[in-house]
Amino acid sequence: MHSEPSDNGVLTPSPSGSKPPRTEPVPSHIPLALRERPQWVCWEYQLRRDKWTKVPIEAKTGKAASSTDPSTWTDFDTALAAFKRDMRLAGIGYVFSAGDPYAGVDLDDCIDQSGQLSPQAASILESLGSYSEMSPSGRGIKVFVRATLEDLDSTRRRFKTIDGLPLAGLREIEVYDRARFFTVTGERFGESPDAINDAQSALKRLHERLSMPKSSEGRWERAAQKLESKRAGEWR
Repeated sequence: MHSEPSDNGVLTPSPSGSKPPRTEPVPSHIPLALRERPQWVCWEYQLRRDKWTKVPIEAKTGKAASSTDPSTWTDFDTALAAFKRDMRLAGIGYVFSAGDPYAGVDLDDCIDQSGQLSPQAASILESLGSYSEMSPSGRGIKVFVRATLEDLDSTRRRFKTIDGLPLAGLREIEVYDRARFFTVTGERFGESPDAINDAQSALKRLHERLSMPKSSEGRWERAAQKLESKRAGEWR
C-alpha cells in the first residue's frame, strides 16, 4: 500500500497555514447507491510542499489506502465509524473502480468567495443532471453520474480548457471512472437531483468539449492576459 496524492491530486491551501477543519458528512444525503457499495475509505490532510493535500486512509487499520487496491477499501458504515472515532481523520471518500457503473466530475474552484457559482459550471451541472455536492473547501462541486469513460477517444482526465478556450470561473475540471477517490460530504448542492442519474451521453459530450485542441482564439486570449498582467506589475 502507498500514500498518494488523492481526491485527484487537488491541493487545498489553508488561509492561515493551519490544517483545514474536519468535514462531517451528512449520511442521509449521500445516495444509497453509493452507500451500498464496499468502496469507501477515510482521508486525512497531510502537508506536502507547504500545502494541505487529501490522502486516502484505510478505515480498519488507519494506514494509507490505495485507490487501486480494493483490499484497502471498506463498507460505508465502517468508514463512517472510523471517521467519528479517529479525530485525525478529516472525512470519508468513495473510490471509483472499473467494477462499478459510476463516474465523477470535479469542478474545481467554481464558487467564488461571495458564494456565487460560475455560469460555466452551472451549465455543466445542468447538462449532467445528477447528484452534486459541495467539496470540503466549499469552493468546488463534485458530480456523481452513472456513466463510463471506457469508450472515449482520449485518455486525458484533467482539463483547463473547454471548447478550445480557457475555463471561465473554474480552475480545473477532472473526470474519472476508476483508480481515483472523491471526498464525499453529503452536502448536496442547491436543487441538484438526490439520485445518481444516467449521464453517458452528456458525459461523452462534455469530455469531447474538454478534449478539443486549444484554439488560436484561446492562445491570443492567454497572451493578452499575460501582457496585461505584466503591464499591471510594471505600473505598481
